[in-house]
Amino acid sequence: IDQRGWLDIYRWERWSGTQLPLLQEGQLFDITKVELVAGKTQPPPLLTEADLLAKMDAHGIGTDATMADHIKTVLTREYATRANQPPHVLKPTPLGRALVDAYDAMGERLNRPELRAAAEADFTSIANGKKTKAQVIAETLVTMRRCFDVVQRDVAQL
Repeated sequence: IDQRGWLDIYRWERWSGTQLPLLQEGQLFDITKVELVAGKTQPPPLLTEADLLAKMDAHGIGTDATMADHIKTVLTREYATRANQPPHVLKPTPLGRALVDAYDAMGERLNRPELRAAAEADFTSIANGKKTKAQVIAETLVTMRRCFDVVQRDVAQL
């Protein structure tokens, strides 16, 4: 893969296309088919609420009782809109894109699901008695303070 195409701008998706055979430099192989197809690289389809809920579940974000509230918050804050017609895809707004771009410009991963999943794991640790609320708050404050310091330092990039 020489160029990532749309993956360079659609950062929250990973390339997982067709598996290429393992070849060594200089290795010869038989070409079985050559086909020239005109077109442009297309981004993946927008997510529906069901798609987003499945991704949230896969990353351990939220519970059955809270996941819909997370989506409602994204819509209320106007980070995305929901299409009125089926399949009701969620489309990032300029504000939502700007927020993700700002996080990326600062090198922060505040828009990555791993951060929220870690918070959810901490909540579970509190519920199971493995961590105290004070421990989780102290650890979170250290992380968020570092993020705040980066934002304050790099605010001109925004």
